[in-house]
This record gives sequence, C-alpha cells and structure tokens, in this order.
Amino acid sequence: MVKINPDHGAQIADGYDALRHSPNEPETKASYDALISETRQQYDKLTEGGLQVTKLKKNQTGYTTADEMHKDIESGNLKYFATEHGYGANSEKFQDNPMLTGSGIVGADGKEVANNDLFRIVHDINGHNLANKADFSPEGEHSAFLKHREQYTPLAGKALFTETAGQANWGIFNKKSGESNMRLISKGRESEIEFAEQKAGLFPDSMINQEWHN
Repeated sequence: MVKINPDHGAQIADGYDALRHSPNEPETKASYDALISETRQQYDKLTEGGLQVTKLKKNQTGYTTADEMHKDIESGNLKYFATEHGYGANSEKFQDNPMLTGSGIVGADGKEVANNDLFRIVHDINGHNLANKADFSPEGEHSAFLKHREQYTPLAGKALFTETAGQANWGIFNKKSGESNMRLISKGRESEIEFAEQKAGLFPDSMINQEWHN
C-alpha cells in the first residue's frame, strides 16, 4: 500500500470541508454522470462474472475487518450496507446528490438499488480488493482510490476523487472527529465512525492530480 502523508491528508480533509455542494453545475453534473455510467458498466461485468451481492438489513452488521470482506469477495460474494440505511452526516441537505438516483436495478427485496450502492460495491472490489486487498486505513483507502482510478476516464475520475479520496481523508483527518474515527477503525468498528457530508462537487484539478502519497 502507498504511504499517505498526513499533512496531505489534512489538506484534502480541509478541501472537503470547503467543497461546495454543486450537483447542477455543468462540470459537476458531467463528471458524476460519467462516474455513474462507467460504474454501471463495471458492476454489470462483475455480476455477469458470477458475483453475488447481498443487501444487509438495517440492524445487521457488515464486515468488521477488511480481511473478512476480501475473503467473501474471493468466494464470489459481497455484502453491502444500503444507502437507505445511512448516508453520512446531515444527509437531508444533500437529497439532490446524483449518487442517490436509482440505478434501474431492482434488488431481491423489490427496491431499486441506488447508484451510490452500485459504486460502493464496485469500489470494494475494483478498488480495495484489486489494490492488493487494501484495508480501511488511510493508506488502504488511498491505494484503493489509485487502483480504481485506472478503470475510469479522466472526466469520471474527478467525481471519483470526491467520492473516495475526499470522503476517506475527511473521515480520518478532519479536525472534528478524525482522531476518534481512527481509534474506531483501529478497533475494527468502522460502522461507528462519523461519515462525511455527502456533497456532490469537484475538487480543483490541481488537488486531484497532485501526488498525495509522499
């Protein structure tokens, strides 16, 4: 896994705090449209290859460690915690986030799967699993972003940075809850951390293209 510089991580976290929710701005919309379209292609390829996806119920616990998730993936399975059961801090402010739109795929429970769920499913496999089974540490999250970026166009990669590097670094390095989040992650209690506000916006290209890992 790559080693991320904590100072750089803090810069990304500050950048996420300053990020404006702008889902209807043309550049933001184009990038998120590309991310959603390209994610669907990746999801279809995975499921056509035999991947079995299971939606967790609201009171069910997901993976407690990355190793547990990777073992499940290697057996052709993946469990996911649905967006409808939790969508970050102050989620009511971001209901126009394009990731909340329906994917057109209907799950076993008869409900349409959100594009955000498709993305998280695909990212666990094409990001974390393919990045030498990366964990949920700062290094693991950034390794997953770098690996998954290889499968997206540059346009989609802008939204990908927000959805992965932006949110992950905020969770770990933000001034409000970063330290407590890290303690929870170290104890395998990722489900208890404070998640970032689910903004749809784009970081400056200079930040996206910077080498953040030392």
